[in-house]
Amino acid sequence: MERSRLIIAVVLTVVVVGLTGWQFVREWRVSACIAAGGAWDGQTSRCVPLRPGPILERENLRRS
Repeated sequence: MERSRLIIAVVLTVVVVGLTGWQFVREWRVSACIAAGGAWDGQTSRCVPLRPGPILERENLRRS
C-alpha cells in the first residue's frame, strides 16, 4: 500500500512539474511574439503578423 502511494505521488509530481514548465514556455513564446510586433493566435499556437484595423477618419462619417 505504501509503495503504490509513493508511485502515485511521484507520477502526479512529474505531471504537475511538466505542466508548469509548459506554461512557462508558452508564456515566454507569447511574450516574445508580442515583443516582436506580432499577435499570438491561440487556435494554431503560433505567432502571426498583426493585422491593422480599419481606419475611419473621414469627416463625413463622424456625427456632430
